[in-house]
Amino acid sequence: MINDLKESLLYGDKMFRTLRGVEPLLNEHKQPLFVAGRNSVVFRISLNQRLYALKCYTSKAEHTEEICAYLGALSSPLIVQPQFFPEELWTGSYYSDVVLYSWQEGHTFEWMIRKALYDKDVALLRSLEERLIGLIQSIYRQEWRHGDLKAENIVVRPDGSLILVDCDSLYALSLPPRANLGTPRHIHPLRGDAYDSHIDDYAAALMVLSLEALQRNLSLYHEETMVALPEEGNTEHIAELFEDNKVLLSLLEALLSDNHKITNLNHLLECIMHT
Repeated sequence: MINDLKESLLYGDKMFRTLRGVEPLLNEHKQPLFVAGRNSVVFRISLNQRLYALKCYTSKAEHTEEICAYLGALSSPLIVQPQFFPEELWTGSYYSDVVLYSWQEGHTFEWMIRKALYDKDVALLRSLEERLIGLIQSIYRQEWRHGDLKAENIVVRPDGSLILVDCDSLYALSLPPRANLGTPRHIHPLRGDAYDSHIDDYAAALMVLSLEALQRNLSLYHEETMVALPEEGNTEHIAELFEDNKVLLSLLEALLSDNHKITNLNHLLECIMHT
């Protein structure tokens, strides 16, 4: 499917229903630059002399049109503003739904963490944590939640500010409930199909605690969760790292509880910012 999408992009306008002038950015092998996800492929393109991300779905994009319309009306600076084009790109065997949004210059939050670890830059890790907490607090003042909060879905722009990308799992009361939202390792193991305003609690706590742990021990980095926590069985070691900080211990306890809701998350984050 990915190859079909790549070839369609290279054929140009005749493969699109409505978009015109789409030019994929190419690598040294003259192939489109892309990142593949679970059910989509994101290409970096040029359109009307501006850079965009073109997200092409390999299966039907469920509820994406409603999500894009919701975010378009919202016009929030915290998250990209997507445009939805149903059955837009012909691949030779099916029409792919696509989403278009402005390309966000900068690096992913994940890349920045890797850089900090490579440079052994604890100050950068602390700065990233502070900006992350600021982003989480801003999200929790809204009526929506991201639904797939993780380092790969946050871009650190050249001015240091953060913006969320990938809106497929967005939660809002006015949007239809959906199951299986988010990325498994960033979801509370007992959350099930719960669809509520606490959908980001576990991921937010996991990221903040991971950054706190990394500042204390750079060797704890884990590819998928940043820190081997909590599934790798080293929670006692993590707790030892936080033994001098009651706020972090409280957040760790909440993260490891049987409830996906962390009702005092905002309060705990505020305390972390002032310690």
